[in-house]
Amino acid sequence: METFSKPFSRRTFLAGTSSMGALFAATRLAPGPALAESLADDPRIAKQPIADKGFASVRKIGEGLYATIADRSKGLQARCNGGFLIGRDAAIMVEGFQTTAGAAFQLETLRTVTQLPVRAAINTHWHFDHTLGNSVYGGAGIPIWAHADAASRMTAVYPKWQAEDLATFLVPWEKRVSEAKTDSQREHAKSDIEGVSGMFKPVSEAVLALPNHPLDPSKMPMKIDLGGLTVIIEAFIGHTDTDLIFRVPEQNVVYTGDLLTGGSETNTQSPAPNAPAPRAEAH
Repeated sequence: METFSKPFSRRTFLAGTSSMGALFAATRLAPGPALAESLADDPRIAKQPIADKGFASVRKIGEGLYATIADRSKGLQARCNGGFLIGRDAAIMVEGFQTTAGAAFQLETLRTVTQLPVRAAINTHWHFDHTLGNSVYGGAGIPIWAHADAASRMTAVYPKWQAEDLATFLVPWEKRVSEAKTDSQREHAKSDIEGVSGMFKPVSEAVLALPNHPLDPSKMPMKIDLGGLTVIIEAFIGHTDTDLIFRVPEQNVVYTGDLLTGGSETNTQSPAPNAPAPRAEAH
């Protein structure tokens, strides 16, 4: 792994790439019909998945490149999108998903394609729906990579949640409902309760496996050579302050995490360490 000399601008990132966000549109699970139509004609994207678990499927999207695409209408075991990248010598995986079932599905599918060593499983950021399945990778002896601050963000929030029951956890949120001045504020507060309740349950049930290989953003961009397949890791502050993307420039593909989402705008600030993580959108 080494630094890479040519930084990737946000404008180039948004304007000039095929991406996991765009691929999600191509599956017709998110808005973007014009983009979906153009990607549907992309010969790199396989018409049929190589594995389909209902809550997620895996599809080849390039030479050595695969996308794990969540279908939240069929379950939240994955919740976010991910994927894996395979060279001649090694592979890497992207995302730990919301549950061990999501991570296990991705790892099992990878093993139907290759038996090469997995150099890393990389979390794009610290949020629960991208990290709670990490224990599957840790149990398989796979290093878990993430932004240098991702582990501290997780430990500042999730153990506190696990020490509480749901009723206690919801007290300040229910107070916002009772103190709402308008119907709009009240409905918004109720919506927040639904959202944080949906986050609390998987966090409370998870065995936390923190990233054990911190990536220093000051040393990015970084280049990883998997053997004939070059992956460039970059850090961008956007959805959180720990966001990473993974580019394969020779194939014009980017794994974006939640920096590119379908159907909603991304969060522009990192939540306070003691605040609940914002609801993650499919991407």
